[in-house]
Amino acid sequence: MQSEKTGWTVRRIVLAVLSAIVGLFISSALLGSWNEPQVAGKLNLYQTNIMLQGSTLAADPNIPPALYDALIGKEALNLAKTQYQEARTTARDTVDELQKRLPLATTNPASRTPESVAFQKANQSLQEINLDLGLIQAVQKQPIAAQQLWQQIERDIPGSAIATTAEVLNQLWTAEKPVPAKAESIITQNLQGWFKYQSLKQLYTKQSATAQLQALESQQISTATGSVYRLATMGIIRGGCVILGIGLGLWWSIAQLWPQQGDLNPPRTEGLVMLRTNVMGQVITDEPSLPSIPWNWEIIWQVMLGFFVIGQLIIPQFFSIAIKASGWDRQQASLLENAVFILLSYGVLAIAMIAFLRLSIAAYQPIDVGWFSFRGKNWVRWGIGGYLVATPIVLLVSVVNDKIWQGKGGSNPLLSLLLENNDSWAFFIFMITAAIAAPLFEEYLFRGFLFPSLTRYFSVWQSIGLSGLIFAVAHLSVSEILPLAVLGSILAYVYYRTGNLLASMLIHSLWNGGSLLTLYLLAG
Repeated sequence: MQSEKTGWTVRRIVLAVLSAIVGLFISSALLGSWNEPQVAGKLNLYQTNIMLQGSTLAADPNIPPALYDALIGKEALNLAKTQYQEARTTARDTVDELQKRLPLATTNPASRTPESVAFQKANQSLQEINLDLGLIQAVQKQPIAAQQLWQQIERDIPGSAIATTAEVLNQLWTAEKPVPAKAESIITQNLQGWFKYQSLKQLYTKQSATAQLQALESQQISTATGSVYRLATMGIIRGGCVILGIGLGLWWSIAQLWPQQGDLNPPRTEGLVMLRTNVMGQVITDEPSLPSIPWNWEIIWQVMLGFFVIGQLIIPQFFSIAIKASGWDRQQASLLENAVFILLSYGVLAIAMIAFLRLSIAAYQPIDVGWFSFRGKNWVRWGIGGYLVATPIVLLVSVVNDKIWQGKGGSNPLLSLLLENNDSWAFFIFMITAAIAAPLFEEYLFRGFLFPSLTRYFSVWQSIGLSGLIFAVAHLSVSEILPLAVLGSILAYVYYRTGNLLASMLIHSLWNGGSLLTLYLLAG
């Protein structure tokens, strides 16, 4: 191990300057996400919409009553109304908070400052919730309350597609008003799922269009049946993982607290786990051993600063210049084009960062064989088991986290892209990025390099928690810090126990893949 220099050096001056720049960038990004809506709120509403779609099968003999009650229940409409009212309160608070910070001119739709764009997006989300909540109230025979919401939309964002739709709905649920000529096309273009079905049903009923009404009902039965089975699939995936995870966690806890006695030939564990036995062949310790750390804090800090500088400053600037030179408009691009772009940019980041990491530790070659290890045969068992145990823990933490942030704090923008579009090829590309590329690179950096390096200055458990926290902050979303820190800590612990990056990579891959699959089913 090389001796550590004292005092200021050129490298330390550069690291200090870069630390200030990166610190400002991270603080700005986290503060910027403070009032951004979470995708979790959208996820809840998407699941509510699927439930509403399935609720039209209440009297269908082809759906077992027990299945219907378990997935949808008899109070589906009231539950949906409550969830939309809660979402509206959160969205209204966000709009009010953003509006207080802005000069009056920047609330104008023509203004394109970052602050005004954030306000306009938040206001758009609020009006979309108002539109749907109004429809739920109208179906519940509360037309006055619904009309008040729709009229508010027409006042707040006149001339928009949402306002036009609100005007049509207002006319449909007002007995004395005639049906607008373009009502059907406006409803079809601007509404989805149960909301489109209820609006078209009201339109055809008002027009006495019996044939169209029968065709609509037939189509709705098929769509609603699919919704019920989508809910069942998500329930099996989530519930199964939670139940298995809790059971496995309890079994592991009991095994740790109540070890078996008299086992003279215990199985040996691969990777970092080193079992020592006494002369009687009895196990006296099973603490894992970590590879020796030849580098000091400067190298650790240099690598992590490099990750932020390369990933958040250099590569985005490079692609920004390349995009401008090519004339490609990412805002107008398809979801598939954006998916390919995200995969390409992430691949460039991973290659550049791994090269930077290897260059940073080149002076310390040869390094301990325990570094960046893929040795051992137990990674599948630990990977699957770790994922199952992580699922209920992180979900429980996420519930607490949601209560803290109340729908604010931002989320990964990739999730919103997937929710708003349902492109199978784009989903496939996103799955490659999230379930293959991200686990390979992030586990190599955060668990392969960062976690063991920290153990030179901190205890193993402190290093597990600190590496998990840095992993969470790296995602630059304030509302995701707590659940991602817990997940990152679990990943570090599994790597510590196995000494095999494949184990933590498998957990990471299953986690990201499961999240994307849930989004795909919701966006269906």
